[in-house]
Formats: sequence, C-alpha cells, structure tokens
Amino acid sequence: MESAVKPESHKYPATNPQPPSLSAQKKALADARAFKLAPAVGLEPTFSLYSKGFFSFYVVIMLCYYSRNAFYMDKHELRRIMANKRQKGSGSIVKLSNGGYGFQVIGANGKRKTTSLKTKNLREAKQKAKGLTRVAVAEDTIEAMTIISDAKNNINRRPLPLADTWDLFLETNPTCGAGTLKMYKTGWNKFAKWIQENRPGVDDLADLTPETAQHFLDAVVKSGLSDSRYNDIRCGCGRICNEIHIRNPWVKDNIFPTGKNAVRKGPQQEKKPFTAEQQTLLIEATRNTEFEYPEEWPVLFALGLYAGMRLKDAALLKRENVRDGLIEYKPFKTVNTSGAEVKVPILPALKEALQPVMKNQDYLLPGIAHEYNHCKSWVDKRTQKIVIQAVGKVEQTAKTQRKQTRSPYGFHSLRHTFTVCAALSGVPVGLLKQMTGDNIGTLDKYYAKAGALDISVLSPAYRSIGTSGSEREELKALADNLSLKAVRFLLKTARGIEA
Repeated sequence: MESAVKPESHKYPATNPQPPSLSAQKKALADARAFKLAPAVGLEPTFSLYSKGFFSFYVVIMLCYYSRNAFYMDKHELRRIMANKRQKGSGSIVKLSNGGYGFQVIGANGKRKTTSLKTKNLREAKQKAKGLTRVAVAEDTIEAMTIISDAKNNINRRPLPLADTWDLFLETNPTCGAGTLKMYKTGWNKFAKWIQENRPGVDDLADLTPETAQHFLDAVVKSGLSDSRYNDIRCGCGRICNEIHIRNPWVKDNIFPTGKNAVRKGPQQEKKPFTAEQQTLLIEATRNTEFEYPEEWPVLFALGLYAGMRLKDAALLKRENVRDGLIEYKPFKTVNTSGAEVKVPILPALKEALQPVMKNQDYLLPGIAHEYNHCKSWVDKRTQKIVIQAVGKVEQTAKTQRKQTRSPYGFHSLRHTFTVCAALSGVPVGLLKQMTGDNIGTLDKYYAKAGALDISVLSPAYRSIGTSGSEREELKALADNLSLKAVRFLLKTARGIEA
C-alpha cells in the first residue's frame, strides 16, 4: 500500500503561490484515467479499496489546491482580466446575417439596438466596439434617468384642467407686455373653444398632443384668418404650453410647431403712398376734424407725412426730441433690438405744423398721447376715419386670405409716402436709412416702388428733404461772398430746376 503524500503547499508563499509542475499534473491525470478505464477493459486496479479511497482524497486535495491558487491570484492580473471583460449593459459584438459584425445594446427600456461595425474581421470589430461602449453606457444612463424622471412625474402628477390654463400661465410670471398677453389669451380661448367642440374627451393639459394642435391649426387656416393672425395664435399657444411644462413636466412641450418651416407667409396687404392731391385733401381733413384735441391731429399727420414716423412714435413724441432743426428719437419698434437713433430734418411744412404745440413741456401731443397710452385702438380708429374722409373707402385689390378686405390706405401710408418721395428726390439710401431706421433691404423696395410711380406723388414740400440746416447756412454764407453775376446765374439755374 502506497503511503499518502501530502501536497507540499507549505513550501509556496501564501501571497503568490506557484502552481504544481506539469509532470505532477500529467501524473494525476493518468491516475484518474487508469482508475476510471480499468474496469471497462477487464483489468483490476493494482491498489486496494483503501488505495481507491486515498486516491479520491488525493483528487479532492488537488482540486482545492487549484481553487486556492486562483483565489490568491495576483491583483494586477485580476484587474487585467476584468478590464478585458466588457461591462454588463454596455453592449456586445454580434454576428450579422451578411457575415459582418455589429454592436448590439439593450437599453434601459428593454429595446434592442444593433449598429453595424462594417467589418468582417473580429479583431477590427472589437477595436471599433471600444469606442461605442462609452457612448452606449452614457445613452443607457440618460435613458434610465429619463424613465426614472417620468416615473417620478407620474407619482407627483396632478390634474391640470384646460379651464385653468390661463391662470397657470400667469403663475409663471410672463415677461411680455399687456398687448402681447391679450393676444395670447385671445388665441388660447379660440383653441380651448375648438377643443370643447371637436375633442370633448380632452379636458386636461397633459392630454394634448402635437396631432391635436396641428388639427386645430388646420382649422384656423380654413377659417380664413390671415397668415399673421395664424402665426400669432401658433406662437401664443405654444408659449403657454411650454411655460406650464417647466413647472409641470408631465405636460408635453413643443406641442405647437416652431421654427421657420412653421411660419406661414402669404400675400401681404401693402399700404400705398398718397399722391400729391391726396396729401392736400388729407391735410385739409385733419384741420376740419370734429374729434377731441382738434389742434393735435394736423401735427400727428404732419409727423407721419413729413418725417415718416410710425403712429406710436408720432403719438408719443416728446418735446425734448425736437431741437436744432431735427427730430431725434429711438423708434419703439427697434428700441429693444438695434436701438438705433433716428434723425430726421424738419421740413418747412412740418416746422409750420409744429408751431402750435411747441409750447408743451412733456409730450408734444399730450391729449393723443394720453389716449394712446390708455387705449391704442381709440387713436387707430380716428386716424382711419380721417383717412377715409380724405381719400374715400378704397378696397384692397390684391387677393389675400382675409374674408374682409382692408383699405390700402391708412396712417402707415404716410410713412410710405415720405420714403418714396425721399427716393424720388434723390436722397441716398444711407441717409434715408438714418432718417427712417429701416434696413437697406426694406429701403430697396421703396426705391423700386419709386421708379414705378408717377412723379405726381412728389409734393413740393419734399424738395429740400436731403438738405440739412447746416448746409443751408453754408449756402447762405457762400451767396454773400459771390459776385452779382454768379448769384444771378445760380438763381436762374434754381428756377429752372423748380420749374
């Protein structure tokens, strides 16, 4: 009987044990095979039952030794092996049907996504997959956070009836002005009424979808509203939903379409400039008006006709903006964008019209300014009535989306008249830009329009539109130093130009 030989594991350091030699491993394997195969070939083992038990004990000891060897594996070797193992959930390389390799990821939502690595070489596929692993982990993390966030929102979700939408919007403290708020509210009321009539089952803000919003906008187009009004409703309703979404994330944002592709641009109703004859009738109508503040209406129209001012700029013009032969102001339309200051020379006709109101200290037209600040439409309606009284009610001939046509003449026609007459008088586009505050692209339209118009639109009041007060003083000083013959020649030339 063979004596039991214990493995000499005590000879190896516990911190870094050495595996048994190759010959010892082969011997153990041969003994195991002999023990299992001997009965099969009709041979009796040469060792006794006690030896069989000892051999089994020996095999167990060897297996424990190998397990111990793996347990005490060097930590650097263990880190190297784990580094080569791909992180769970970060994706894996799969074989595609075309013979190539792909990178497959199972997201946090359980959906499987496969991206082709565009190679049939496994080694090359592994190299490409390394770059996608970090992206997959990041996307999976974001997706998991989104799912968690949605779950939290569902837990904290509270009902938001459509009837309370406007109050919820006001709680967000919107920074827009009173006029914009009124426009938003009108558009939302139209949307809420459409929902009540066409989607009776939708009674909560969270139930609104982009499809519902698009169906509503299609109904707005069919109703015949202008493109400008369509854009106002779309932007207003979208702004309301997005602001409420910030405080109530379970409400969908961007329900209404945004961007340049969502803007409708149909045929515009352009205002026409007044002819010289119409200008005379208009000035006469302002002097004979029966409205309140009769001394201020001629000045208001003169500011639009001879300075090209918009209605708001003219109505709220202050005394301090009129000095040294110039009107200097910042248009309300561009005060928050370019903030450019406009300088317009005071023409003789405008200077004469300003005389009755130059004594005022604050607003140049205090009565109209007061009414405009309290009710803009009060001034709008009266200016339009004066225009209709002067030129009659002329309907727009251009085909537009509106059911009701508008007159091509209004207070803004005064600005068109000023700009076109300035172009006809030869004012350079750069100087005209300084006098109106418009950009070069807009002014080019006026120059093109001026070339197509008859010269009858040009009134004698615009002859000196390109000459400033300082240039007049320089011309006077030059005339004093000229000879009598030269003065007569200049007068003859000027009279010929005037004729």
